[in-house]
Amino acid sequence: MNIAIRTMRYPTGSESKLLDIYNSTRHRGQCVLLWHGRGPDERDVLAPLAREIASLGPTVLVPDWRSDRPDDGRGHLTDALRFARDYTQTFTNPERIVLAGWSAGAGAALGVSLHPELFDGWRPAAVVGIAGGYRLPARTTGTVPLEMLGRAVEPVPVRLVHGSADTAVPCDSSRELHEALSQQGWDSELYEPASDHAGVLGCMYEPTVRRCLPAADPSVRDCGRATARVVADAAQSAARRRDESFRHCRALATSATAAAGYLDGAGVGGATFAGAMVRFNGAKSAGSRVSFSGAQTSHPSARTAAAVRRAACRWARSPGAGAAVGLLQPWE
Repeated sequence: MNIAIRTMRYPTGSESKLLDIYNSTRHRGQCVLLWHGRGPDERDVLAPLAREIASLGPTVLVPDWRSDRPDDGRGHLTDALRFARDYTQTFTNPERIVLAGWSAGAGAALGVSLHPELFDGWRPAAVVGIAGGYRLPARTTGTVPLEMLGRAVEPVPVRLVHGSADTAVPCDSSRELHEALSQQGWDSELYEPASDHAGVLGCMYEPTVRRCLPAADPSVRDCGRATARVVADAAQSAARRRDESFRHCRALATSATAAAGYLDGAGVGGATFAGAMVRFNGAKSAGSRVSFSGAQTSHPSARTAAAVRRAACRWARSPGAGAAVGLLQPWE
């Protein structure tokens, strides 16, 4: 399949770094931000994997970054993520972005999902960790992912790929993370191909140049294709979940707006109408209530309807949101 590759620069501090964008004719509005390992500026190492992922539909962004900086690469990774979020707004919702990383990039990706407060509250739609070590501080946060799983954050789907013959970062690292994620109630799956640290990318390590290069061995290339399918499946599943949530959001916002208009028409509104309650009947929100206050204005019903829409959209975008029923009641 024909894959179009465009190289751009993303701003970071007082400089800019290179970033490759992979697109295919099967582009479906899904996006993957793919981070390489600790080798400085090694986006080319991920080229075989990025091509395979793009051939399955998602747009793939692969930035350079350097782990040998005083901040261990945190500034580059954070700015690459900011660029990706801005760039994807041209063709999809940034909340659909899947973060994937290889080696040190895997821990960096997981770290973002555990610390949304460091990224304007943003979290990836899913995380794919490829041959990662999770007992070292994540380059994006400075915290150890395995020690942060008990934080009060909403889980995201995590897919792990780790070669069973990996001697650089033993597969036990991903096995330990998978078990810990499962115990914490996260949606986690682990794939263990018969491969080494580079083989999961469809590459082989060449000691003469101390770099991973595209493999000629068909069996190694097949391992790279299998990894690409895991990443693409994560992106496609995330897109389906988001689409379902937004459909619920639109339906709830419509019913909430109509209810607000009805209450106002029935005389509940006016200067004395201070707000409303929305009762949600859904997967994790059965029997719960989300409340807010509206200021007294000359158009309280419009203010209330807008607030209900915002509350409904925030709820419907949350992972695990199921079918929802909006019910407005006079403020008690």
